[in-house]
Amino acid sequence: MKFRRVPVDAENADLFAFPFLYLTGQLDFAFTKPARENLRAYLERGGFLFIVNASHRVDFDRAVRHEMKAIFPDNDLAPLAAEHPLFKAHNDIPVTPILKEGRGAKPHFSLRIEGIDISGGTAVVYAPLGLGAAWQDAELPFTPMPERNYALALGVNAIVYAITH
Repeated sequence: MKFRRVPVDAENADLFAFPFLYLTGQLDFAFTKPARENLRAYLERGGFLFIVNASHRVDFDRAVRHEMKAIFPDNDLAPLAAEHPLFKAHNDIPVTPILKEGRGAKPHFSLRIEGIDISGGTAVVYAPLGLGAAWQDAELPFTPMPERNYALALGVNAIVYAITH
């Protein structure tokens, strides 16, 4: 089996062919009404959405919260509890990210891992921290980042959790 990244248009029915979606970015965005409806149906049918704020940008964070609220008006993004199975799906990792030392930057919003539960399971996981940059071991100036091993472990756990729950 070969894994590859495939761009997915949330308005397109092809969305339902993928069990795991990854959304990342830095800037403000908005889904269209058809995209919101498709994402809601996708998530209610067992799909999984992993969202990562690429560089702790407030605009992206605000857009994620707004769009998730538009899709699920009765559900808020909420911190995942320490005993949530995501944190033990493959790697045993702490709830609070281990940040790189010596960065000198202070987070401008929570670094907790958050989620939205649907029908008894977590269908949306939001990491408001720069996992992608940590996966690549890149440096983002003046931005707190998780330590690379934490970021890799969380990414693996998200995939394992998505396919086992």
